Amino acid sequence: MMGAAADDGVTWSKAVQAWGIAGCSNAIGATATNPIDIVKLRMQLGGGAFGGGRGAVRGAVELLRTEGPSAFARGLPASWLREMVYAGLRLGCYDFAKENVEAALGVRGTLAGKVAAGALSGAFGSAVGSPTELLKVRIQSQTSSSGLLRTAAEITREGGAVGWFRGAIPFVQRSSALTAAQVASYDHTKQLLIASGAVVEGSGAHLLSSMVAGFAAAAVSTPFDFAKSRLMSGRPEYQGITSTECLRRAVVSGGLLAPYRGFVPNWLRIGPHTVVTFLVYERLRAMVGFAPV
Repeated sequence: MMGAAADDGVTWSKAVQAWGIAGCSNAIGATATNPIDIVKLRMQLGGGAFGGGRGAVRGAVELLRTEGPSAFARGLPASWLREMVYAGLRLGCYDFAKENVEAALGVRGTLAGKVAAGALSGAFGSAVGSPTELLKVRIQSQTSSSGLLRTAAEITREGGAVGWFRGAIPFVQRSSALTAAQVASYDHTKQLLIASGAVVEGSGAHLLSSMVAGFAAAAVSTPFDFAKSRLMSGRPEYQGITSTECLRRAVVSGGLLAPYRGFVPNWLRIGPHTVVTFLVYERLRAMVGFAPV
């Protein structure tokens, strides 16, 4: 059920609680990893501090030199908004999606069922939360932030209501793949660890499972994230093309591994973000009387 205790049905109150605790957990994780998120995004966009083939470390040093320490906190309010809306929905809806997928399959506890549930909840959360992702990307890609409200006004002026869904398709693709890999691998790894007797339900199981989930999420989602970041950046060279065309151009100009540009900072962001999120999420679930993931 949608974050519900094992013996009760879904209610609006529990749905809101699940969304809220999932959003708060992700917001805490995003706060801890925002500097890495900035580095990852700028690497994917190229140019500026990350021009000339600079990697994550050299680019971060150049970014610090040219834009100052505040660059690494850029877009944090937009990131909190994004986590509360998009991430809260994709994680908060996972239990509900899993319950219904397993009921349709007629079997519980399978990896396939968990992957399907993660893909569905990720797609739903990103379809609703795509405008918040666009706002975050636009602010973080700026060399000097114009602020939340001014950037929102610019997006509306450029494309109207439809403009808020620029890059939505690759974002939904990325989020569906990420949630399928991240949440399903966390859930299944924890199930296997506990069943083996290696650990019991608790912080140790949560930590080990979230470490596996962080790597799985980064490995699966990086190409989708690469295309999404470029299409949402608002830069002229990425306007009017599909995510497939964006990836094709990247491969033609940079080789087969070009869509994995930014993988290391993506992993360094998603890994700690996943660990912090699930440790907090499991604790908050226990506090409100929900069963563990």
